[in-house]
Amino acid sequence: MVLGGGALVTSERVPLFELDPELAGLLAGRDRAAAGAAALVELSDLPVGGWSVTDQSAPVAGFLVVRGCLTREISVLGQTMTLDFLAHGDVLHTSVEPVMTSVPSQSAWSVLEPTRLALLDAALLTAIQPWPQVTAALLRRQERRCGWLADVLAISHLPRVESKILVLFWLFADRWGHRTGQGVKVPIPLTHLNIARLVGAQRPTVTTAIGQLVAGGVLTHVAGGHWTLYGDPPQSLER
Repeated sequence: MVLGGGALVTSERVPLFELDPELAGLLAGRDRAAAGAAALVELSDLPVGGWSVTDQSAPVAGFLVVRGCLTREISVLGQTMTLDFLAHGDVLHTSVEPVMTSVPSQSAWSVLEPTRLALLDAALLTAIQPWPQVTAALLRRQERRCGWLADVLAISHLPRVESKILVLFWLFADRWGHRTGQGVKVPIPLTHLNIARLVGAQRPTVTTAIGQLVAGGVLTHVAGGHWTLYGDPPQSLER
C-alpha cells in the first residue's frame, strides 16, 4: 500500500494490542491471547508536514493514531476557518470531507510531529470478527471524536478569548495530559495559529490572551512546543 505525503508503510504486520493496550484490556485469558495473535496491522510513519492519501489507498476502516498528532484545516470560500485535531488513540477516516457542495470548501491534512498510524484494513476487521468488543471499541473511538468536536464548538462560543483558550487546554489535558509536581503537562505542540482556529479567534488576539494567561501563572509554553497548566480547572466564567 502506498500513502501520500512521504509516508513510510511497513510490510510486516505487528500486534495491534501492543500498540494500544486499552484495546487489549477489553479481553482476558484465552480470548486476549488469541485476539492478540490475530489482530495484526501494518504501520505508516508520517513525517512533519503536509499529508495526503487517496481514497483508493486508504484502509477500509481508516487509521488508528498510535503516536504523534495531526490536523485537518477546513477552508470555506478560500479562507481557513477551523481546525480538526487528532492524536494518540483517535480513529480517523481521510475520506471524510466537508459536506458543503453549494459553497466552495476544501480540507488539508498536516502532521504536527512525527506520527505513527496503524492501518485498520479489511484483513484486521476479518481477524477480529470473533471478538466484537474490539470492533465496538474502535467505533466508540469515532464517536468520541464527534464528542470532542462538539466540545470544541461549545468552547468557541465562550465570551472571552482567555476563557476559550484556558478551557480548550483543559479539554486537551483531560484527553492527553498527565499531572506532575509542576502542573498538568499537555504534550501537544499547538501553535498560536492552531489555537486561534480551534477557538474561533484571530491569531494576534490569541497571542495577547496567552500572554495574559502566562502572566497570571496558569499556563506556560515548554520545550518542544508543549504546554503546562497550573492550578485547578475553571468552574465559572467569573474565574
